[in-house]
Amino acid sequence: MSAATALSLRCHVDLVGEGVVAVGDLLSTRSIPVPVTGDAGPLTVPVDVVT
Repeated sequence: MSAATALSLRCHVDLVGEGVVAVGDLLSTRSIPVPVTGDAGPLTVPVDVVT
C-alpha cells in the first residue's frame, strides 16, 4: 500500500436481518481510522439506533 493509503472502519449491525439498513439496526456514527499494517484492535465503535 502507498503512503497515501488510509483505512477506516464503519459498522452496521443488522439486527433486523434484512441485509439493508432498517429501523432498529445500529450504525456507526463516525469513521474510525485504523492502521494500514499491523493489529488494529481492540476498537470501540460508537453506534446509533436507526429510527
